[in-house]
Parts: sequence; structure tokens; C-alpha cells
Amino acid sequence: MPDRATVTYTYDGSFEGALCCIFESFLRKELPMDIAPEYDAAPTLYTQRYIETDMARAARVDRGVAEKMGPRAEGMLRTGFLYGEGGREAAMLDFVQFGLTEGFGRTAGMVDRPEVAPLFGMCRAVGNEAHLLKGFTRFTDRDGALVAVITPKHFVLPLLRGHFAMRYRNETFMIFDRTHGAALVHSGGKTVIAPVENVEIPEDAAMGDPVYSRLWKEYYKNTAIMERYNPKCRMTHMPKRFWPNMLEVEEEAGGWRAAGGELLTAGKF
Repeated sequence: MPDRATVTYTYDGSFEGALCCIFESFLRKELPMDIAPEYDAAPTLYTQRYIETDMARAARVDRGVAEKMGPRAEGMLRTGFLYGEGGREAAMLDFVQFGLTEGFGRTAGMVDRPEVAPLFGMCRAVGNEAHLLKGFTRFTDRDGALVAVITPKHFVLPLLRGHFAMRYRNETFMIFDRTHGAALVHSGGKTVIAPVENVEIPEDAAMGDPVYSRLWKEYYKNTAIMERYNPKCRMTHMPKRFWPNMLEVEEEAGGWRAAGGELLTAGKF
């Protein structure tokens, strides 16, 4: 591959679209300066090229990564794509370019390499957030259905799907990702993830109805050991950015509420 070309790629924002950008890069033998969803692309003086999503091309890239780099590498691509703080597409391209020269089974474990480390770090960030939300997601009852609201940095609903579908397999529930405008819905034994626009979450569903809120607060209070109270340790294991959606500590997350039940980010934690 040559040095970075004076061109940027844009695409439709789908995983398959990102794979098509990788395909285009190899086809043209060029490394774009940047790759970003069309709706999120920054203004640039470079040539901007929109890459159409072609499912056949996406399948070729996916299959090629699985066959030549191994299933672990394919999993890293899928998990890294869920990263929500920018740079994921370029990291995916660098990873695949390096991996196809290294051969089967080696690339995913070479985390000290500059071509692998960025994607590995993104996967770890996504996985850590999903792990925390498996414990920090709080449901309330809304007319017989369980409703939870989360505000994650990354699009972790695909990683939460199996956990909650198994845990509440006989329930009807929805986890609304306010950050990304999407919902994980489980009903009748089926689970889907779908974009959600203009959803209205009642204030008591977003912040907790009185019964559920009281139960969580009582549980939190009764299991606490005051003699071992350590606020720094608590924020290490329970990052403050999750508090607005956690019924037991919602009162401590002052400054995060607004009229109509909307959440505000009063600061970064």
C-alpha cells in the first residue's frame, strides 16, 4: 500500500458500508486520509469520495478476514465498529491491511503493533462498557413491560442482547439507548435492535417509578458498610457517568436533569 492519499471516504454508516470502504482501499491501492459516515464527516480540503454499500463486496471482505486472519480478528472488526468516539474505520483498515500480510491467527494477538493497538483499545473500551451496563442497567415496570434507559458512549446494545434476552427471556422489555437513538426490544421470545426516533420516555420510566426507586435505594442502603465508605473506590467501580440512570444513586447525580425528563451532561466523568 502507498502513503496516505489526498482523499477521504464517506459511507452510509453501516458495518457493511465500512467493509466496502476497506474493499475500495484495496481495489484502488490507496490509503484514504480519513473514513467517516456521511452524516458525521467533517469538512475537508481533500477529495471526498462516497463509497456505496455493496453487500457482495462486504461479504468478500468479511469472509477474507475470517479465512486469512481468523475468527478472532473478524470479531475484533465487529466489536471495534461499535466504538463511538471516532477513528474506528481507519483503525479497521490499518488492522486488515497489516493482518493480511501476517497470516492466519497472528494479527489479533499482536497488540503492541501500531497497526493493531488502536482497534484493540477500541474493542476493550466497548467490551468494558458493555460489561458495566450488564450490572448498571435499571429496569422499571411500565404497564407490564420492563423499560430501561441507558446513555452509553459506545453502541453496546448488540453486546447486551444475549445477556438480557437470556436473563429475562419470559419478560417483555425494552432498553432504550438515548445516545444512539436505538432500542433493544424483547417480546414473545424474539429480540430485535431497531432505530427509534421521537420516542417519548415518561419521566418515571427514565428516572425510576417510586416503587422501583424505593426498592433499589433500600437495597443499596442495607447492603452498604458505612465503616468502609470510600467515595473514590465507589467511583472506580461505579463510574459517575452511569449514575443518572441508576435508581439507587439518582439523587446524588445532581445537575443531570432537565424539564421533561431529559438528561444533561453537566460534566465529563
